[in-house]
Amino acid sequence: MEDPESFSILVESISIVRDMLSYREVSGIVTDRRSNRPETRYKLKATPSSGRLFIGSYWITDDDGNVESYTPDTGYTDRFGNDARRRVTRIARLAYPWEMPIWGTHNAEWKPVDGYRKSATEIALVFDDTEDKGFRAEMTFDTAIRCVRSFSAFIPGRPETISLTQFVHIDRPAGPTPGLIDSAVVM
Repeated sequence: MEDPESFSILVESISIVRDMLSYREVSGIVTDRRSNRPETRYKLKATPSSGRLFIGSYWITDDDGNVESYTPDTGYTDRFGNDARRRVTRIARLAYPWEMPIWGTHNAEWKPVDGYRKSATEIALVFDDTEDKGFRAEMTFDTAIRCVRSFSAFIPGRPETISLTQFVHIDRPAGPTPGLIDSAVVM
């Protein structure tokens, strides 16, 4: 990221991710689009801060009423009631972007290579696959409500996108950030 604008967008996106660490609740509708499956919608309720380091709790409900959840006390349970080792599933990762393998660390699947402004209230980071330079991904951030909006992977033959298509509620602590309110219902 040699371009000053790209670097500025990287810094702004990290600032949004840091803000999300303090959110008491993020809930909304997540749309999952994959090339080999029909589009699926989930209800997501996540408590990013909940007094825990890095990850709070989340609940994901599909259209059939199946619930997938994680709490620090009970661990992860998949939609079929099975315990599993996973902490954050791909759907819940929009509420926990710091848990995604995208930040260029030693075990990351993606590394940030560019950033750009999509609109007055959206910025995007572009990622290259750490194993194959031909694969690309993009994460979109909403700068007005300071949250991740979507993550798309552009892999030949199997593109996929997970998007928070509708925020129902964002609850954040009161603070000195201008323009932010303690709770917001955002559509």
